[in-house]
Amino acid sequence: MMLISCATYSQYAHSLRDGLLHGDPGTSLAIAEKKDPEHKEIVSSLEKGMLRRMTEDYSGSNKSFEIAKQEIEKLYGISVTENIASLTINDTFRGYEGGRFEQLLLHAFMAMNYIQLERLDDARVEMLQANIKMMEWGDEPDEDAFLRYLEGIIYENLNEEDNALISYRKALTVYKEKGGQQYPPIPDVLKKDLLRLLSENGLNSEFDKTKKELSMADYKPAVISSQFG
Repeated sequence: MMLISCATYSQYAHSLRDGLLHGDPGTSLAIAEKKDPEHKEIVSSLEKGMLRRMTEDYSGSNKSFEIAKQEIEKLYGISVTENIASLTINDTFRGYEGGRFEQLLLHAFMAMNYIQLERLDDARVEMLQANIKMMEWGDEPDEDAFLRYLEGIIYENLNEEDNALISYRKALTVYKEKGGQQYPPIPDVLKKDLLRLLSENGLNSEFDKTKKELSMADYKPAVISSQFG
């Protein structure tokens, strides 16, 4: 029975990937909808969320992600990263091994969808929920630079510059501590956003120090009104 189940999922995953490889996520979505029209499976809801995001149906994507998120909250132990990866990489269904970052990743995808929908307050809620989870865990989990940078962008566009600075600083710290291992070099966009915000808030000493640390002696901050249009 298990072999049949694995073979069936392998065929299903191949069908999904075929659509993606041909630049047609809509076809892959139709296959996913047919397999689980009522969102009874967590993995299926995750797949639909990703596929709807690929088709620019950001509202529908978040509806699927929300269903998955609620079930994950109940069950704990599903690896969002692994099962999203199975859509495009793996031939077989991967095990449920759980993980803290994987639980946070779903909030990030939902926040990015809300950004596309110009619902920044809702994107902020997703970041707050992620932070609440980290506090509830009780100890300090591994920080993720992308999550912190995304959080900073959302805060800044809601004119919460103090919070944005905290998030940008945390993102920079993660890149500096983990660069060359889990992370690529510090992105220029993060460097510039942090330096610009330091300058705009008159934090000249930190601005000069950070600019020197980042080897950006010639950098002059630009003034922007919004990063989302």
